[in-house]
Amino acid sequence: MTTVCVTTTGLYQWIRKLDSFTLLTPASVRSLSAEARSGDNVQAALGRADWSDEDLLLHLHHGASHNFEALVQHRKVEDLTIVILTNRKNGNLHEIADSLRRMVYATQA
Repeated sequence: MTTVCVTTTGLYQWIRKLDSFTLLTPASVRSLSAEARSGDNVQAALGRADWSDEDLLLHLHHGASHNFEALVQHRKVEDLTIVILTNRKNGNLHEIADSLRRMVYATQA
């Protein structure tokens, strides 16, 4: 059995390399981030990606297992990456990431 240990550094490097297209081509990232829907369930192999023509604007990936939860969000245009790992699954990591983003830009004003 293989053990996978996710770290904030690993998720940061993973999404930045994906989004700079050093691991996969832009076409592959677009294809693997295409959403598949089944009722209210939406899945995508590489998570959600928002595009403007050929430019990747936002890439986020959320996952949970047992009581653990992780979110990585890269806003490429803003050059902002947020990585959150928790062992208290509350389903609120998107809200926490949005709050962190607002705090970053409030301190830059």
